[in-house]
Amino acid sequence: MCPKGCHTWVSEKNGRVDIQGAKCKKGIEYVRNEYIRPVRFLTTTLAVEGADIQRLSVRTNGKIHRELLIPCIEYLKTRKVFPPVRVGEVIVENLLGTGVDLVSTNELE
Repeated sequence: MCPKGCHTWVSEKNGRVDIQGAKCKKGIEYVRNEYIRPVRFLTTTLAVEGADIQRLSVRTNGKIHRELLIPCIEYLKTRKVFPPVRVGEVIVENLLGTGVDLVSTNELE
């Protein structure tokens, strides 16, 4: 389904992707990307050590391939954050070789 609500159908033949039902160029592009290479932002929390708060909210500063979400989360379970941390501060550079950084979305004093 397109983000605007259009019901779409995708077929592939000889490497050619055909999309039907999308009513605009953005919808076609969105469905094509979802079919060929779906990507997502990762938003989660990390364990905090040395502060009153137990978890720090974080997110990627770019989209990563959907298949890498669970491996990234499993890796992040092993990480801890220590204060101080500022909003937008890079917590993990190049998360699992994705070229995308994990950044803080909250302050940690």
